[in-house]
Amino acid sequence: MTTERNEDRTVQIVESNMSRLENEIAKLNRRADKIGCPHLEIVIHSTDLKKDPTAIARLSEYYGRSGRPIPLEELELIPLVKINEVEIVGEGPKIEGFKFIGTLDHYTIPGKVIVNSVPGETVPEQFFDSSAICDHCNKIRRRVETFIVEKEDDGSYIQVGRNCLRDFFGHDPMSVARWLNRVMHFVTSLEEDEWSMGGREEVYYDSIKLLSLTVAMIRTFGWVAKSSCNEDQTPTTGNVIHYLTPPYTAEGHKHWREFKASIQLDEKKDLEEAEASLDWLVEQEANNSYMHNLKLLEDQSLVPSKMVGYWCSLIAAYQRAQARLEYAIQEKKKRLNEYVSKVGERTEIRVKCTGMQAINREFGVVNIHRMLDTDGRTLVWFANAAAKMEKDGEYIIRARIKKHDEYKGWKQTIIGRVFIVEAIEQEESA
Repeated sequence: MTTERNEDRTVQIVESNMSRLENEIAKLNRRADKIGCPHLEIVIHSTDLKKDPTAIARLSEYYGRSGRPIPLEELELIPLVKINEVEIVGEGPKIEGFKFIGTLDHYTIPGKVIVNSVPGETVPEQFFDSSAICDHCNKIRRRVETFIVEKEDDGSYIQVGRNCLRDFFGHDPMSVARWLNRVMHFVTSLEEDEWSMGGREEVYYDSIKLLSLTVAMIRTFGWVAKSSCNEDQTPTTGNVIHYLTPPYTAEGHKHWREFKASIQLDEKKDLEEAEASLDWLVEQEANNSYMHNLKLLEDQSLVPSKMVGYWCSLIAAYQRAQARLEYAIQEKKKRLNEYVSKVGERTEIRVKCTGMQAINREFGVVNIHRMLDTDGRTLVWFANAAAKMEKDGEYIIRARIKKHDEYKGWKQTIIGRVFIVEAIEQEESA
């Protein structure tokens, strides 16, 4: 069967209708089994990205009630959605005796491979950059995904297409034509649906905007991973998406603007850290599946919604790496490995802030301030309120000595009830 595009069998399908198409094709394939017809496969020939028309329509309706256009700042926040040109094809023999290891997603990021392993299994690194080929039928076509299977008798791996995992019976061309006509009738009806109909669109966000907002969210709320957040917490990724999603009701819009106003934005610093994190990512190795999937996005200007969690986590990974680097640098400097004052005493001291880290605890955000006094002794302040210091800033503070602690063989003085007496200007401290 030819793999060239057949214009008579190609249609335009909005992304949200693709799952409906797949379900209907599955139904037709089950019926095909009963009469000996081959199964059908969806082949995506091309994809276009456009501003989400559903979001535009809803915002137009919201603002149109008062005769106003959509504000430019909100229009710019609207993400992109996919429109697919698809063709229905069918072919593929039966294979048995293999264990399913994982899938390779060749569609979400064009020219890149997203690796998804079955829990408890590992997809070998040899497939991390594999093209959408099938080692079983050796036919080249534009596949959405391929499958990695392990041969049970010798432990070898092969990459196969979707159809090669199924059993096919019958090759009557008239039967195939009849089934294709039924499928095309269904696909045509999907094409006629309005864009606002169907399920949730797969949307795309500006990669730098996502990173910049993540920096601001961490500054405001601390980093909250989806896997470890409590019921009353919102993951950092959720807050970023909420910021980028204007509601369509008056009440929702009011709360959304209040939420936006609560975020501690610093556009210049946020952008600088976003770009720095991207530079850091480029220098890293893809030595595990997390870093592999993260690095797939390093040269992408747009990030698909299913990968937003990965992308936002780059900032947290970068900040952890910078904290480790800063600690290593400070370790190499000549410092006094001594405690400051006595536990329980209140003292006034001049310090330099060497680093800060916002983390989310049960009772809210904790901002960890790491400092050195003028003699090079280490102090640590766990502040419950918003960050009070700037990195590399120098201050005169009054504080109570809470505890003498030790970290990796280095003495550090834990302080509390900190009052900043004076923030020393850089010219003065130079």
